[in-house]
Parts: sequence; C-alpha cells; structure tokens
Amino acid sequence: IGENGSCYMCGYVAGFKLSGSLTTFGSDEDFITMRLLKDGVVYAVMDLDGNLESYCFDLVAPGEYILEVSKKNHVTREYTVTVGSSDVTQDAKIHLKGDVTGDGRVNVGDTSRVFAHVKGTGMITDEYALKCADVTGDGRINVGDTSKVFAHVKGTSKLW
Repeated sequence: IGENGSCYMCGYVAGFKLSGSLTTFGSDEDFITMRLLKDGVVYAVMDLDGNLESYCFDLVAPGEYILEVSKKNHVTREYTVTVGSSDVTQDAKIHLKGDVTGDGRVNVGDTSRVFAHVKGTGMITDEYALKCADVTGDGRINVGDTSKVFAHVKGTSKLW
C-alpha cells in the first residue's frame, strides 16, 4: 500500500472520511445540499435537514475537492478540501442572504456593515461576507443592496 492508500499491484484506492459539523440558519425544514466536486464533476451529493448537523462522506479517494454547501435563502459557500492519506474534518457554515455578520439574523448590524462598505468607511474584505451583502445579485455592493437589507430589517420588503 502506497502513501495515498493505493495498492501498487491491483490499483485499488482506499477511501477516507470527509466529515464535520454544519451550521445553517432559517427554517429547519429546508434541505441542506452538500455536493463534493472533483475537477468540476459531482463526486457525491448529500441532502440534510435542520440547522446544525454533522455530515460524513465515506470512501473519498485522495485528491483535491470542492465542498459546496447550499440551502434555500442562504448564500452558497464553497470550501477547498484536500484528502490525503487520512480522514479529513471540514466544518462548514452558511449564512442567510443579507446576513453579513454571520450571526443567523438579518438586522441593523448587517445594514450598518453594508452601508459602511458602500460609503467606503468600513470595507467588507471577506469574500463570503461580500457575497452575503450582494442581495441584488449583480456582483456589486451598492445603495441597492443597502436599501434591500434595510427594507428587510424594517419588515417592508423581505429578502426571502
């Protein structure tokens, strides 16, 4: 058996566990979809329900993967995972659309963060937080995003 779990004689490749905890928010009745991609091809898919789950992909061959996590009203998140010669733990957390702070709620704190970014007084630098702030989905953070987050907080127009 080689370092990567493969058998030199028969070509068999051992698999390892990719597991961890998963945190989401919103309805605990909406499904969470986890996709494991290798070279852009779906390697495995798992559907879970609830807001805090653990997950486990068994028999994952060594290699580089993208772990994609999505759920209704959330911003999809991707993690790069390398499986080598042992089990791997990768915890994951996805935020509701508009939840820039990641506390599970869209509130005044999120409105303030988006507004400060637009004004240039407090830039959002985290790539995933930027995706959460882009509630209009146009690839930019601007006054339209601030207005939509604020309207959600006021209850006049919900994001989801």
